[in-house]
Amino acid sequence: MNVKSWFSSATDIERAKVAALADTSVNYLKQLAGYHRNPSRHLAERLEAATKEVTPDRVVSKYEAVFPELDESDAA
Repeated sequence: MNVKSWFSSATDIERAKVAALADTSVNYLKQLAGYHRNPSRHLAERLEAATKEVTPDRVVSKYEAVFPELDESDAA
């Protein structure tokens, strides 16, 4: 799942928890979701770990966070 899809389906509480665990802000997540920013490799890894913990049914792939144009089959 990419950041845009995750962000649009997440609640405010989920967004805040993921931002805290990933050591970023909700506003920065919003910028990532709108493709206004690109995450570093380290932030992409933290986002994947944070979403696995907070929303295990909707996990942001570190590959799709960095390359949002990829689909799931390309990331595997």
